[in-house]
Amino acid sequence: MSIWKVVASLVLALTTSCDVPERVAFWCNKFPDVASVEKTLSEQAQVVNQIKSVHPGFVDIKVDEAEDCPGKARIEILHATEQDRKKIEQIIGDTFFGVPYRMQNI
Repeated sequence: MSIWKVVASLVLALTTSCDVPERVAFWCNKFPDVASVEKTLSEQAQVVNQIKSVHPGFVDIKVDEAEDCPGKARIEILHATEQDRKKIEQIIGDTFFGVPYRMQNI
């Protein structure tokens, strides 16, 4: 069996093995509330400015409210290049002071 068939089988099993609401609840529990994310960004303004200075005018950072998780959010970091992404990841690591983030190439 090819690796792609194995992967496809696993994906199908994972996506059909539990209710959609259970999967959404699982992910929603990983996100903090919107107010906490906003507070973290405000408290860490110096780091936010350091991130934006990686490529001025081409890097932005904002609160990203989760569509399927009312009241929950993460941080979205918009960047222009792969080099920008790598520099930003060096600044913040796995989370932004405990808040999950998503990198988006623009």
